Amino acid sequence: MADAAPRIPAWVDRHLPTFARTYRTSRVYRWLTWSMFVLLPVAIGLAAFIQYQQYRYDPRKQAAQAITLLVTETCPFCRELERTLTAAGIPYRRVDVEKGGEGEWAYYSVRARGVPVTVIGGEVVYGLRTRELRAKLAAAGIDTSRLAFARETDGAFSPARR
Repeated sequence: MADAAPRIPAWVDRHLPTFARTYRTSRVYRWLTWSMFVLLPVAIGLAAFIQYQQYRYDPRKQAAQAITLLVTETCPFCRELERTLTAAGIPYRRVDVEKGGEGEWAYYSVRARGVPVTVIGGEVVYGLRTRELRAKLAAAGIDTSRLAFARETDGAFSPARR
């Protein structure tokens, strides 16, 4: 009887210790492998979708003199800002962030933490910062002489120091 050729172990058998060979035949390995090949592409696709939506609805991709306000119905600072711009005759586009869709994605794309958010061309002003709003509007070439805010503020809640 001829001697049988010695079995040459596969690379895995030669290089992996016993616990790894046991692991490869376990349910945990099958589940982790499935999750890697199925769930990972789903997660990557979802992340790509989110990035695309933020790019699609980004209000900073507008003309240099265009103004977009990200507001809510209940915000008193939003109402004050809208009243002031309307009284001054400055045209703007109003986007409600609570209604979902475009407003929500625009809010996330400018990484806002509260409202109002004013986007002037590609510049973003967070809150009712009247001095910063005047400066950005003037830099965009918009007449700010008729802007009359009820209160002049440096920040969202702080009165301006004079």
